[in-house]
Amino acid sequence: MKLRESPMKNVTVVGADGFIGNTMVKILRQKGYNPIAVTRNRKIENYDTDIVLYLAGSTTPHNAKSDSEHVDFDLLSLIQFLNKLKNIKTRPLFVFASSAGTVYDPADTQPYKESSSLLPVNLYGCSKLAQEAVVRQSNWVEPLILRLSNIYGPHQKPKPGFGVIAHWAQKICNHEPIEMMGNSGRDYLNIFDLAEIILKIINNYQSCYTGLTVNVGSGETVTLSDLYGIFLKAAAQPIKVIKKSARTFDASSVSIDISLAKELFNWQPKISLNVGIKGVLDAAFASKK
Repeated sequence: MKLRESPMKNVTVVGADGFIGNTMVKILRQKGYNPIAVTRNRKIENYDTDIVLYLAGSTTPHNAKSDSEHVDFDLLSLIQFLNKLKNIKTRPLFVFASSAGTVYDPADTQPYKESSSLLPVNLYGCSKLAQEAVVRQSNWVEPLILRLSNIYGPHQKPKPGFGVIAHWAQKICNHEPIEMMGNSGRDYLNIFDLAEIILKIINNYQSCYTGLTVNVGSGETVTLSDLYGIFLKAAAQPIKVIKKSARTFDASSVSIDISLAKELFNWQPKISLNVGIKGVLDAAFASKK
């Protein structure tokens, strides 16, 4: 792989107006990088980049079920962007953000390893696997697939049917009841722990990363009832709950093995869910003032 010899590599962040992408742009700038920020409204025609962080996507498990246009749009956008990289001087590292919670076979043994059987639980998972395949087939980039767990953090905007922590934080700040749909278990990873592993990839890139698929999460599975208890402690106020049945397109429980990420990138998640949730609520209450 041909990267620049200078220590400060050119980084392109696709999806820079999204929660993860926007956070990464800010952190990269704090670290001295000058990332190229690509959004729907700010497209760059002449790319000169060493590393691409592809963090874009309009599809969620909720909207994929009701409207396949989001699935089509995301796949076409990825293909169009990859085609723009064909004629640049370098063969960039292409880091693609996939999903650890929706692509594995629910009947397989948990925690899921990268080698576990694939059988998406919904159309969102199908779309992520299709995008993974497109990235791997694009032989003019060096692919690295990161299958992410549920990423959360301060200033995350709630999307319909997606991001329980962001939804609950908003409801609590507005003194409204939260909705608990079933009692599924999920792996929640703080955005700043995700940023740390991405920075390690950028700063310490090795050729052995190329072509790999890596699970990235906290390594802990938390049920909605346990998550509610954490919110109660962090909010230090009563929280009314409306309990509903679990959604049919959601997995009942997801546990992922992150041992490869720890070993490969010398990385360890540091922010506990208790600390992370308090940070989310503090930021949400501060924004209301």
